[in-house]
Amino acid sequence: ASVRRDFPPSNTTEDARAYVRVALSGAAQRTVGRIIILNGRVFANRHMEGDGEAGKHVAMVARALSRTGYRGNLAYVHHSGASGACVRDDVTGLRLPTTIAAKKYRETQCGVLMPNPYFLHFRHGVARDRALAKANEANPWSGRDDRAFWRGQLRSPKRGCEKDSGNYCRFLAVTLTMGHPELFDVKANKIPLVGPHAWGNETHLRREACVDYDRIFGANLPNILKRLPEGLESDRWYPETYYATRKLLVHLPGGTTGSYSRNLNHLWGTGAVILFWNATTAEHYYAGLDDGETHIIVDETSAPGAARRALNDDAFSARLRAGAAEVQESLVCGQCLADYIVETLETMRKHFRNDLALDDAATARETLRGVDCASLQLVEIVTRDHVKGSVLKALPPATSAVAAGGDAG
Repeated sequence: ASVRRDFPPSNTTEDARAYVRVALSGAAQRTVGRIIILNGRVFANRHMEGDGEAGKHVAMVARALSRTGYRGNLAYVHHSGASGACVRDDVTGLRLPTTIAAKKYRETQCGVLMPNPYFLHFRHGVARDRALAKANEANPWSGRDDRAFWRGQLRSPKRGCEKDSGNYCRFLAVTLTMGHPELFDVKANKIPLVGPHAWGNETHLRREACVDYDRIFGANLPNILKRLPEGLESDRWYPETYYATRKLLVHLPGGTTGSYSRNLNHLWGTGAVILFWNATTAEHYYAGLDDGETHIIVDETSAPGAARRALNDDAFSARLRAGAAEVQESLVCGQCLADYIVETLETMRKHFRNDLALDDAATARETLRGVDCASLQLVEIVTRDHVKGSVLKALPPATSAVAAGGDAG
């Protein structure tokens, strides 16, 4: 929907060719990958290889194409950040969307949402779905631990309020364990406690002024900071299936930029009620979420009351658990993700009329005249069932320099 709303369509062959050429041009950037799909084969910049977020994205796309048999030809740009971005050509002024994993500020940022790369690929998704379903069935609601659960990292608050917004949310959530230990088991596997930019340094926290400490803690902040070690558990790792032993699960913003957190990926299938920390982030499926039906939006003030209601109101908790199960079954299941990827690619292909630019050999060859394929350093992303991510198949060297009007194919 954001493609059709925010970007003018390509209506002619020349429009379509201009889109493809801009998508495949531009200086190499670590966070920006240029991708072309031809006859079901995925080609991408070499720097997108490996097990990083960019590599996970193209592996996920390649497996979705393999699973669904999709054969649409198109070119697009992927941004591996989590805050939204677009591409503009300095010469033509043409503006293109990028596919992205999340938008930190959902209404104001550019980009086309794709599943975050930590959903990984179809085969992994199916295995995850089955494991969570089995764990959910083995842990009836009545026998689960009441305390709301979260584990993750709490980074040093030294990058300012904007970049550390997720860490401040995590800090506030950890303090709930000290104030309401009967309701919350929210702990970090890492908490910097000592130093000039540490969570134990009250002077630094007040100087940064990212949180209204007086409103939230009153005169109790020094005591809370002394008790922070109670919120640390560094010697244990919990598998995804463990989360199905809890009645309540807490979802918090990411610690790197305050955008999405991969932790949410598996929570929907656990049979638990999800306490969803209030934030502006959007992922590809958030339009299908409904506060009070699929989850409860909370913050440091409302979380205790929300937890008590979920534990004491059986009809309310049953509705929330059913809503979360529907999210798992209809929005984030392995097949759901593959279908969403293909639908998004097809929407972009139709909107920018990549069929006019790439759907036969002669047309594609003409479209790619002048594109510096040597600088692109394309590799083919080849998937194999026995390989966790993807296999990169290097292409023959392209023309190293493109003459005016020359063919870079």
